[in-house]
Amino acid sequence: MGTTNDYKNRALASLDSRWTTPVLCTLVYYLIFLAISIMTNTQGEDIGANTFSIVLYIAAIPLAWSLSVLFLDLIRGEQVSVSSLFRGYKKPWWSKSLLIPLLVGIYTLLWTMLFIIPGFIKSYSYAMTHFVYRDNQEMGCDAAIEESMRLMDGHKMDLFILDLSFIGWLLLSILTLGIGLLWLVPYVQAAHAHFYEDLIRERGASVQQI
Repeated sequence: MGTTNDYKNRALASLDSRWTTPVLCTLVYYLIFLAISIMTNTQGEDIGANTFSIVLYIAAIPLAWSLSVLFLDLIRGEQVSVSSLFRGYKKPWWSKSLLIPLLVGIYTLLWTMLFIIPGFIKSYSYAMTHFVYRDNQEMGCDAAIEESMRLMDGHKMDLFILDLSFIGWLLLSILTLGIGLLWLVPYVQAAHAHFYEDLIRERGASVQQI
């Protein structure tokens, strides 16, 4: 495994001369969720409106999976485009790109309801699930989560320290009213993708890259 600086440098190297598409994808991602937020806030508070809001947010879940795996493709030298953001809605990905993030969210919430710290730790255990499914579309949802847990065993603190190193950039992004996130999100996601690549090299992948 590399150092925190190593992953950040490799992320920047992967993004060099290729920032445009990741930034556009991040912008489209946030604009979609902003539109959903505006729509749900104008629907009122009745049961029908609340149900509509829940349906909209669930329908948007595959976007989160697509945004993550887009960066795995990018660091592997594959072509990515804004249309890559909607991969999760296409066959063969569409069902599990919805179910996997949903299950990860539910499992994390359940652990957090017991105690906050175990929930936080579990969120790092599940951190590679999106990438695992990207590399093997035949793997079941729980199997992908378990594979992420296997890969992250002994490396949760490493990823936490990597994430912690971006706090300064996060504060700067907040000062720019969130505009800086358009560059920070690709930076972080690319670093995570490189982290995953090292995990499967070190621990041996039980998935087949496709």
